[in-house]
Amino acid sequence: MHHSFNQSVEMQLLKYERPNFTPSKPMIKAGKYIRIVSPWIINILSYNDKKVTAMAYWPFILFRHLNYHNIYEIENHELIHHQQQKELLVVPFYLIYFLHFLFSIIRFLNYKKAYYNVCFEKEAYAHEKDFNYLKSRKWGAWFKYL
Repeated sequence: MHHSFNQSVEMQLLKYERPNFTPSKPMIKAGKYIRIVSPWIINILSYNDKKVTAMAYWPFILFRHLNYHNIYEIENHELIHHQQQKELLVVPFYLIYFLHFLFSIIRFLNYKKAYYNVCFEKEAYAHEKDFNYLKSRKWGAWFKYL
């Protein structure tokens, strides 16, 4: 069965317009992003890890789908990553993320522990339920999670 690109990947430039989704004002102020909904892309980028729900690659947020009960927290988590990426001018973010993850893999010898130990993930998980966090977040807030 052949699917066109439009059938397999839904892309939208957002101002947070989504059915049944009313974000807080700080989330709206976080800016626009390009939303891509595609299990296929998530599978490729996550090495087929079915637990991965979303990924942030500024200016994109990739979602496996949008039917999660905690979609607000997932989106807020990814928007925190966008702020981290922008303040580090994107490329250094990925370099620091990779090095911290590599160090953690060596330290813990466990993929899951290494992932949750990355400073950027610690900050995002700590604040994903706080929809006002992006409004009050200080530059370099991830430093305290090193």
